[in-house]
Amino acid sequence: MEQEKPLCVLFMDIHKMMHDRMRRQSEALGLQFGYHRIIFELAHKGLKTQNEIAAATNRSSPTVSVALQNMEKDGIVTRHQSADDQRKILVELTEKGKRIDEEIGKTVRENDELFVKNLTEEEIAVLTPIMRKIYDTFAKENPDLCE
Repeated sequence: MEQEKPLCVLFMDIHKMMHDRMRRQSEALGLQFGYHRIIFELAHKGLKTQNEIAAATNRSSPTVSVALQNMEKDGIVTRHQSADDQRKILVELTEKGKRIDEEIGKTVRENDELFVKNLTEEEIAVLTPIMRKIYDTFAKENPDLCE
């Protein structure tokens, strides 16, 4: 009889499948997978500096810098000086970037539906606070890994 996987291994397996699925969906949209988080930040939280994007997405400033350069070339974002502080360069989504955010939103909703597809409303109601509790425990123990 095969031994059951430890719960943390099961979580890692689920994460890998979801990550790989989202990567494929990104490629189908013609996007680099790493753009998702940046696009989400700009679409849902407004104009940001490169450093603010790096902090919000838990990525290094150089990584975000390269991504933004490529995204600017692809017509997804634009950069301009802040009206309040000429030293700040703000990043914002273009219309193309906003359309991409809508497409990403569709894939996220599809993935969310798949995640709970075979669960009842009652099971979802039980699972959700448990997942939040697990997340909070890890966040408390590893604040440097939090988003």
